[in-house]
Amino acid sequence: MKEKNLDSSKVLDKLVSHILISLNELFDVNAPSDFNEGGRYAYIECLEILSRWSRFADYGIENVEEKYPIK
Repeated sequence: MKEKNLDSSKVLDKLVSHILISLNELFDVNAPSDFNEGGRYAYIECLEILSRWSRFADYGIENVEEKYPIK
């Protein structure tokens, strides 16, 4: 990654985007495994923490656990 001097808002944007892409990929997996389930839990927990960021609502997620339910 060439971008070294990003402000915190841009870094958080990139982080949230990456987590959402990865989490959606894990939810689309047809063959669940303990590894995939652990990844889901980890990403959901990260989103819970990031949901405290004032701009998190820009991602259209009002409730992380409702959007990504843990089974």
